[in-house]
Amino acid sequence: AWRTAAASLSPPPFYICPHRRYAYEPPPWARSGAARETTAPFLTAWFCWLPGGPPAFSSRVDVFRAAAAVSSQYRDVTDPSKKRPNPKARKRLKAAAKAKARAYLES
Repeated sequence: AWRTAAASLSPPPFYICPHRRYAYEPPPWARSGAARETTAPFLTAWFCWLPGGPPAFSSRVDVFRAAAAVSSQYRDVTDPSKKRPNPKARKRLKAAAKAKARAYLES
């Protein structure tokens, strides 16, 4: 339904992805233990449409003019169009994650 509706819009919709995760405050009934903190278990993205197209935005967000153009870093792991990092990059990411976990455990 979204693709059909978006295809008929002129100019086409654009997509905004903030560089950092947002902090959402859980509802009062869910604020216990670790959930007391604000949390965002997912990336935030906005699907927008303005008659004049996208205006100038802050440098703290990325703006994409088509869904296919949305960078891989903003795509969900279940998205079939998300590109897998090459072996060297995966090794580097794994080492960084281990270092981060080690630093967390030591603090």
